[in-house]
Amino acid sequence: MADEEKDQEQEGVSRRNFVVAGLLAGGALATGLSSLPLLAMAETPRQSEGVIWPDPSLCIGCLMCEQACSEWHEAEGLSPLPRIRIFRTETGTVNPQVAGFSGGISFQQSPCKQCAGPDCYPVCPADALKLDAKTGARYIDEKVCTGCGKCETACPYPITGILQATLEETKMKRIWYDKERNVYTKCDLCRGRDEGPACVQRCPVNVEIRAGRVKSDHLCLDLKPSTPNAMKEIL
Repeated sequence: MADEEKDQEQEGVSRRNFVVAGLLAGGALATGLSSLPLLAMAETPRQSEGVIWPDPSLCIGCLMCEQACSEWHEAEGLSPLPRIRIFRTETGTVNPQVAGFSGGISFQQSPCKQCAGPDCYPVCPADALKLDAKTGARYIDEKVCTGCGKCETACPYPITGILQATLEETKMKRIWYDKERNVYTKCDLCRGRDEGPACVQRCPVNVEIRAGRVKSDHLCLDLKPSTPNAMKEIL
């Protein structure tokens, strides 16, 4: 059975329950009844096992993570838009060990937070928002996506940095629109890639840290277990 079919089989019921319970809860509130029993019926999506964890103080704004992400997904026949974006910031701090490479400019990485209760998940009218059967990563099935944009609108996490890459988007959320393909896309943790997320592997600062040439307890980009606090801690 294909991965997409497994995802639909394992997660379709949960998504329907999530939506139906939400509608029922709304009706209960409208009639003045307690919504707690109805909310208890909702099956929220399983937690993603991992999330891209950035350390903005180590980012040098080279955009290699964007390039690696774009190249891998395009090779897989998917949208070439990078699922991670690098933004210039005015208030961030720069690790002295990489300040020479960043020109003293601070940057921040803005990957999807793989929300425990993703707002994008229940609003998709085409069931294009799915969970990876292996990792639980939230991803958009581009074969199903209709380009309606409801997921992007529902995403509660805007990006507040100054856009560094040459893009025209004015609505900067963690979900991106591919105008050429008329589909939306987001971080899927490079689902199916044996080496894990391409951005983590290709980041040049990560390479330097692994080689011991940059001393740091944290990688510039890392794949870490997802926790309930991840949404609050990741920029």
